[in-house]
Amino acid sequence: MAKANAKVLITGGSGLVGSRLTELLLNSGYEVAHLSTSKRRASRPDGVVVHGWNPAEGSIDSEALIGVSCIVNLAGASISKRWTNSYQKEIRSSRVDSLQTLYKALENTDHTVTSLISSSAVGYYPSRVGKEFIETDAPGNDFLGSVSQEWEEQANRFESLGVRVAIMRTGIVLSIKGGALPVMAKFVRLFLGAPLGSGKQILPWIHIDDLSLMYQHALEKELSGPFNAVGPKGATNKEFNKELGRIMNRPIWPLNVPSFVLYMILGKQAQLVLISSPSSSKKIEQSGFRFKFDTLNKALKDSLK
Repeated sequence: MAKANAKVLITGGSGLVGSRLTELLLNSGYEVAHLSTSKRRASRPDGVVVHGWNPAEGSIDSEALIGVSCIVNLAGASISKRWTNSYQKEIRSSRVDSLQTLYKALENTDHTVTSLISSSAVGYYPSRVGKEFIETDAPGNDFLGSVSQEWEEQANRFESLGVRVAIMRTGIVLSIKGGALPVMAKFVRLFLGAPLGSGKQILPWIHIDDLSLMYQHALEKELSGPFNAVGPKGATNKEFNKELGRIMNRPIWPLNVPSFVLYMILGKQAQLVLISSPSSSKKIEQSGFRFKFDTLNKALKDSLK
């Protein structure tokens, strides 16, 4: 079991999940450092040391890994921007380059790292209605599936360095500070909420606090392998919008927005709101994890308050 005073290095530490995870780890007595592409070595008021790196060039601050026992890898270009051909390449390369840079850094040093907890996505699975995916299911062959598979392959390479690897296949993260929820809430607030596509596609959601606690749980319980980082019960797109409307006291239009309209507006990115990835949380629960927000109603109410 990890010691509370262990040093954790987080890539993407200033992002939505990284920021919340940093707070939780600091409050639990961990020493935390960040890797950032936008800063040279600096210290934040909370004591977090920020080291510079450039995954695209394979460079990293030589002091970043000193004393580190766990790396939490959250680095990767956002998938919420329009999926042009060039940006799709950036989505893929940002994930691969980050892990390759870390791997080479560990390979060439006498490091103290014992574990890597790396982000992935439920987009790993093919889009399907009616089946709840578990961690041993095969990946999809679409863009998100192939990116997630390569992402995980790069993470699993660290096992050859004697590093324990846990992978968190993450669903839609619920936080009013970023991600999909503020956008969805804005449409509902403006009386524009409506089911998308068939409305039957499953959205595997998770409250940001539960996701951050899951990373800490994986660290302290020394978990390895892939885990679905999702709430206990997904919701259809229609159910999600209705619950959002109820909480925000706004009506949801009964007519669905057709898929072809979404593709006209969003291009390839429409896949994000049309895929169905029902994913089981049983494996992470069987490891002893307990949710703070085990229903969509609880998670949305807390996120929107």
